[in-house]
Amino acid sequence: MILRALTTKNCLSLRCLLLLKNKSNFEFITNMFSTNSNYAYSGSSFYLLFFLSPFFVATTPVPSKTVHQYQGDTYVVQQDKEQKKIIPKQQPAKTIFNNPAFLFFSKYIASIEAIIIALLSIVIFLTTRSSYKQNRGEEHKQDRGEEENDTSSLSAYEKIKLQAIAQDIKEGKTKNIVILTGAGISTNGGIPDFRSEGGFYNRVKEYYQKKGQSMPPELKSASDFYTNKFLEKNPEDFYAILQRYGKLSGGTPTLTHYFFTLLDQKGLLTQYYTQNVDDLEKKAGLSGEKIYQYHGSMDGAHCMKCKRKASQEAMKPFYQSGEAAMCSKLHGKICDGVMKPNAVFFGDPVHIDPNASTIAKESDLIIILGTSLRVYPFAGIPDDAPSETPRLFVTKALENSVKEKFTRKHDLLVLHDCDFVIKYLIDCLGWENEIATIMQK
Repeated sequence: MILRALTTKNCLSLRCLLLLKNKSNFEFITNMFSTNSNYAYSGSSFYLLFFLSPFFVATTPVPSKTVHQYQGDTYVVQQDKEQKKIIPKQQPAKTIFNNPAFLFFSKYIASIEAIIIALLSIVIFLTTRSSYKQNRGEEHKQDRGEEENDTSSLSAYEKIKLQAIAQDIKEGKTKNIVILTGAGISTNGGIPDFRSEGGFYNRVKEYYQKKGQSMPPELKSASDFYTNKFLEKNPEDFYAILQRYGKLSGGTPTLTHYFFTLLDQKGLLTQYYTQNVDDLEKKAGLSGEKIYQYHGSMDGAHCMKCKRKASQEAMKPFYQSGEAAMCSKLHGKICDGVMKPNAVFFGDPVHIDPNASTIAKESDLIIILGTSLRVYPFAGIPDDAPSETPRLFVTKALENSVKEKFTRKHDLLVLHDCDFVIKYLIDCLGWENEIATIMQK
């Protein structure tokens, strides 16, 4: 529109601003606006003229009886019906505005302008629509770049749904909350997740690349790290990788962990299920009676041969140093077996709560945080919740097959950082001071 306003023959308003500097052109400009119908205002010319009209109203004198007209090759000034004064028509000066090539170009620029504006409008509409879908959880980035303290990264829809969840809790409508968590809630506490780009499995590959070695045959893929076969054959690598990248004994509870403790203190938490083995919820003060660890924990270890046990305190030096934990180092030279953490490895039977289905059916709110929901039977617990029970699902990335499961009317899927969403929920509940007190303790 600016290009059109600056260049075209029909942009009378801008041309007049330039011509008004010359008094000899004033009469011509006045005539142009008052009588000449050969000029067709179009597009931006008309709108620019419209917005500049107060300027012309204030500066253009209103003619009385004088009429200016072109007749053939002469310019006629008719002051009344009886008297006419004929003045030879002056040839216009050669400028860019009456150049034939420029006139040809200006004849079609309005159409070009209209096409460009239409295309830009379509692009803006599609971009806005895509952005809205992204915020609704239908199209998401794998790695969000928003500032974590910026509440604008939550869509209006997500904020309304979170406020509704908070309102039900405050009004006492929500009393039985069931929580399911995965590795995503502990990443802000210094413990990496497993499958993300910077996750633990990629760090396992990095370990062998830095050593200039290929992965051992027991490690066909990085996900085979937590297998009995790999640990038994490669105890030095297992504990070295665990110390360097796992940080399973050095994490700190996050805001999300303390939120669970506050829910328990208020009598709102029915059951807490987790796939994590880091025990950060216990460090945050959550009662052990409410915790069900489907994949065990790192609270101790046992020998893979003689089954002798070791406490968490006894295992802590090995976790911190990266030295291979052997039974002989803990119990003397009686056994040369490898000490295995009490976490559930691949191939081991998981700890299944036989009451999980009943608990989910009796819940009035399911909160799922930081898990990809790929491992069963843990992943099937939310399916047992009644259709009218709200289910809040927060994670940074998720497969489409799992997204399709969360299409109920009361479901809310938010692809975001867990602490960020929980912080917003705490603000909606008005629990800022209470959570701060728990975190200080």
